[in-house]
Amino acid sequence: MIDYGHGIQIYETLFRVDGSALYKGVIPALLSTVILLILEFFAEEPTHELETRWFAHPYPIASMISAFTFLLTFKCSFSYNRYWEACTSLHQMHSKWLDVGIELAAWHLQSKRYKHIRPPTFGAHPDLDSIERKRETTNTMTPQKLKVMLEQDSNLSSENIASFGTVDTLEIKRSLWKRIKPRKRPKRKAATSDIPAFKGKSINSQSSVRSFSKGAFKDNDTNRSINNMSGSERTPVDRRSKISRLVSVPNLDGGMEKDQAPSLFLQEGSHLLSLLSAVAFTTLRSDLSKAPAPLCEYEPGMPWPSVNSAADDCENSNFELSHFLVILNYLIGNVRTPAQRTLYNSCRPMRVLGGVSDAEIEMLQRARGPLAKIALCSMWLQEFMSREFEAGALGNTPPPVASRLYQFVSDGTLGYNQARKVAYIPFPFPHTQLTTFYVVVITLFLPLLMLTFVNDVTAAAVLNFLTVGVFLGLWHVSIELEDPFRNVPNDLPLNRFQAEFNEALVVMFAGFHPDAYWSVGNDQESLSESDLIHSIKEDPEEFSSPTFPIKVVK
Repeated sequence: MIDYGHGIQIYETLFRVDGSALYKGVIPALLSTVILLILEFFAEEPTHELETRWFAHPYPIASMISAFTFLLTFKCSFSYNRYWEACTSLHQMHSKWLDVGIELAAWHLQSKRYKHIRPPTFGAHPDLDSIERKRETTNTMTPQKLKVMLEQDSNLSSENIASFGTVDTLEIKRSLWKRIKPRKRPKRKAATSDIPAFKGKSINSQSSVRSFSKGAFKDNDTNRSINNMSGSERTPVDRRSKISRLVSVPNLDGGMEKDQAPSLFLQEGSHLLSLLSAVAFTTLRSDLSKAPAPLCEYEPGMPWPSVNSAADDCENSNFELSHFLVILNYLIGNVRTPAQRTLYNSCRPMRVLGGVSDAEIEMLQRARGPLAKIALCSMWLQEFMSREFEAGALGNTPPPVASRLYQFVSDGTLGYNQARKVAYIPFPFPHTQLTTFYVVVITLFLPLLMLTFVNDVTAAAVLNFLTVGVFLGLWHVSIELEDPFRNVPNDLPLNRFQAEFNEALVVMFAGFHPDAYWSVGNDQESLSESDLIHSIKEDPEEFSSPTFPIKVVK
């Protein structure tokens, strides 16, 4: 897929040759113009007398051009539909398979493994229904701040602005996934993260300000947190007037331990989903079945692949032609053979979270045909979910609810087969043959029409060149769009789709919502933001005592 700009970048768009239907139609348009000039200078010159004209009226050729226009419009329209149908099917496929990963992670967090760090629930506190919870933002991105950030990095792209200058909540999970050994940090003075009451919570000096911007509260009657009270001790009617706010203690690590790797269940689930998507894409590119699938490991956080597949750096550039030869082959319509295409795709491997083992490659190689390979990966995923569900990895999720996982896998496979229909079923041959024949007819007969009704040979040559160029350009547009998985560089960016899908799967390691940990209190005993931070720095031991008004419910 070619990413093009607008505005002043229109000049770059106009002069791009690789992937262009405009310049691909130039060669036949020039050929037609040469025929016009040959007829003008070497054939018997037609006079303007009605009896000696090649055509007494333009209607005969006009009717043929009208029929050809309808034929070409039909082909372009359906080729465009094939392109968008393929794109829609891929997004549907990833949407459903991503639902599998997100629901696996959400239900896995309800298992016994995370019972000790699970956030409190509103359902267990019906006496809090009268509270209106509001969230405040202290680090607002103003145009001035954004301007400074953009000036610091002039190469900042639009896709990185959202995360620029902010805390990456998944950076810890990414580093652990890459098996990077955590570095030992030197000891430092007491801060909020060192206080026993906050141990295990990723709260820095800025996040602590946000954490207590609404104040800290405690219960006057019992001098302890209301969250720490048993059900029999609560008196909802009497306390409802005193409890007015919720105090959130943000956990940017989702409640997980900082040096704790994602659970093996989440690692394996994300790997199988990533493998399923990668194998689907390799089959859609129509690689030779006898060649092993080009798969390799994906490292979270690595640069995005280019949406232009021809712009990706080939890992073995010896197999690639020079830029001039690539453009020349494109203009003359010299497409890659299946072997050349497979070799080219091996330079653009699909990356899988957790890597790919030799055993997986061997098993995929034994599966005959693209549908069999997808069926094998789907079977691995569903068998894994069934085995882990029986072992309690999804908590107390009822079987009817868990069955949605299998439905999502099936829906994603349906999207894959819709895309496979476009990849393996070509545009109908009879229509393609008929359109190709009339492309040749138009190229040869338009010069006769121009010479007959245009007196000036220069004007006739220019009009002939432009007219044939329009028809041939539209014809090449239909050819480029009818096969969206193989026509480089106008193919769909499968490598980019795979990378985005992998990054979405990394979200499975994010843990609980950062504001899911909260406490309650009243307005009378609220502390200002500055007073609380000052008190923590002055006397950290006081805030580690049981009487500290904030209770982080685990």
